[in-house]
This record gives sequence, C-alpha cells and structure tokens, in this order.
Amino acid sequence: MKFSRKQRTFAGLAGALTVAAALCFGATAQAADTTTAKPGAEANDKVMQMEQRFMQLRAELAQTQQEAVKKSPELAKQEKHFRELLVATMKRQGTDPQPKIDELNKLGRQIQDKNTDNTTRQTLITKARAIQAGLIQAENKAVSDPKVAAARKKLSEETVAAMSKVNPKTKAMIAELNAIGKRLAEMHGGQGG
Repeated sequence: MKFSRKQRTFAGLAGALTVAAALCFGATAQAADTTTAKPGAEANDKVMQMEQRFMQLRAELAQTQQEAVKKSPELAKQEKHFRELLVATMKRQGTDPQPKIDELNKLGRQIQDKNTDNTTRQTLITKARAIQAGLIQAENKAVSDPKVAAARKKLSEETVAAMSKVNPKTKAMIAELNAIGKRLAEMHGGQGG
C-alpha cells in the first residue's frame, strides 16, 4: 500500500505517539527528548550515552513495529482506525492536528536545509519541540476518552504481540527503554534549578 509523504509523516507521528503510548513510555520518551545535561563531563557523557541507547532502542522498536504491521493487514487496519479515532477525538476536543503536523513538516525541511544557519536552526528546533509538545498534550487529553483508551489498549496488546513475533526481544527492549527513560526523567527532574 502506497502513502503520500504527508500521510507517511502523519502515520509516523501518530505511529510514534501510538508506540510511545501503547508501549507505556510516552512520558519517559518526552522527558528523554528534552533532557539537557548540566555541566560536568562525566555526567554529560553518561547522559549522552543513555540518550543514544534510548534513541537506538526507540528506532529498533519502530522498525520492528513497521515490520509487524506489514505482516499483519488486520493490525494495519486497527492502527488506521485508532489514528482516525484519535484525530476525530482531538478535533472534538479543540485541536486539529493536521495543521500542526504540516507546520512540523515545514520546520523539519527548514531544519535539514544545509543553508539554514545554526542560530536559525536552533530557533526552528525550539519551535518544532513546542508544537510537538502541544500535539502530545492534545493526544494525552484525547486518550483520556474511554473509547480512545480502550482502542489504544487493544492496539497496544496486539502490536506488542505482533512485534514479539518479528523480534522475540521486543518486550526486553521495551523494558530497557522504559528504564532508561525513567532514569533520564529522574536525572532531568533532579537537575532543576
């Protein structure tokens, strides 16, 4: 099945949000993405290593999820239904995610443009993170709806089962990702000041 770039980007975002929510590491993923180490070479190195491992695990899990969905047309349908339900609920609750996703795509192209200077790039990254945080907040609000929560739980269970067939280490990877995310969140929280 072919998707347009916009559909792939939205599916990627929704898929990432779904994986994060479905695998119970959405909050820790967000914390890890925003972690900034305080001065101290050793602490900084440790945080960087943890963040790298976190990103590696997240990428491997996303790849495993893609393979599982490819092998299961029923799971693909269920994922599509969940995205549609999530978007409809977000809209009903006051947030239309599509314009925000379009803006993220535009910012992403500008961030990746070789002609963008570093100062502008950092400003664009900050703006993109704010938009992303708003989408995550709207998604979390939508998931508080019982119908969305039930659909997410069912999709989560079936996705993890399908992923485990593709990669038997899936549950261990999820556990490691959760542990690293929790640790990063604690480190980030403990650095406040």
